[in-house]
Amino acid sequence: YFNPVINRWQRFDPDFAMAQSWQRLMIGKDINPHDITMIEHELLEMKIKNDNPSITHQEAHDLANEKYDYGKGAKEYYGNLEKHNKNKK
Repeated sequence: YFNPVINRWQRFDPDFAMAQSWQRLMIGKDINPHDITMIEHELLEMKIKNDNPSITHQEAHDLANEKYDYGKGAKEYYGNLEKHNKNKK
């Protein structure tokens, strides 16, 4: 995406939670609510950018987050897994 702050194109940062969500969605197994939220977020983000070509990626992301906050869902999911694993020990 084009980053206007640094005035150049750059790649998105790798994200373990998103990679895991995509994997579950592709396989069609063990899909979690935040995985669906990710798809909804990405679709809305694309629509916002299509409807507003001059908007930055970050602005579209922030607007999509108001309705579909994937980060919050992923943090809750992975936080609960971490607590569960600590309780098993």
